[in-house]
Amino acid sequence: MKASVQENGLLIPKRLLRGVAQVDIRKEKAGRIVVTPQPTHSDPIFGLGSTPVKSRLRNAAEKHDEYIYDGV
Repeated sequence: MKASVQENGLLIPKRLLRGVAQVDIRKEKAGRIVVTPQPTHSDPIFGLGSTPVKSRLRNAAEKHDEYIYDGV
């Protein structure tokens, strides 16, 4: 797709941004412009750690993989 740069910039068609609320725009070497969709706060990854559990283990956060997979 080609688009013309106008006086106020460039218009990216909405159909290319379906489901995207916010983007990151940056200019790289050789004149490349990169538009990257940013995750929304409804993404479940943002909820990790919001309801931590209490444990008798002092280093559970640091060594959680060991405890999960070794079954301590």
